[in-house]
Amino acid sequence: MILHDPTHLYEGKISPRAERLALVISSLTYPPFLSALAFIVLSLRADDPVNALVSMILSVSTAAIIPTASIRYYARKFGNEDGDVSRREDRIRPLIVGITSYFVGVVSLFVAGAPWVCTVMMMSYATSTIIVLLINTKWKISVHATGCMGPATMMAMVYPPWGALLLLLIIPVAWSRYVRRKHTPAQLVGGAVFGSVYTALFLAIML
Repeated sequence: MILHDPTHLYEGKISPRAERLALVISSLTYPPFLSALAFIVLSLRADDPVNALVSMILSVSTAAIIPTASIRYYARKFGNEDGDVSRREDRIRPLIVGITSYFVGVVSLFVAGAPWVCTVMMMSYATSTIIVLLINTKWKISVHATGCMGPATMMAMVYPPWGALLLLLIIPVAWSRYVRRKHTPAQLVGGAVFGSVYTALFLAIML
């Protein structure tokens, strides 16, 4: 696989096996799925099991279930059979739904007395998605790359040093999105850099 232009989609060919592998990786690293896993781990920092369970329910509902339902709905609405909302112009409404859901999550987690790190991470999701929405009006940044590096950076900061290993996830994620012609290398790098830098700065300030 030769990269000729970082601003263009992949123009080569891959084997059927590699194509299936790329689809599996892309599906397993679906941003709401990664956020759900991250919030479940963070919720375990609660003082008691009941508080941890409440935190898990609230965070997974607002950071994963609602955004996923929105993405799936708009994917079907805009004729994307693979579950992605591919066109930049079509992403505005699911992003707005996601932002709204994240802010509901912030309030509900705060009121429920969830671990502060959960509330802060939800705030990071809400504010960073606003920025992604603004970027998306002009340029198709990779939400997959952002959604991978955000929780991976969080895990690296909250659970060092082993949490940093999750940063390596960006390699298969970027490969899968590139060979499936979902994003250019530039869009993938932009998403990865934004997700990691924004999350690191936000957590450093708020925690």
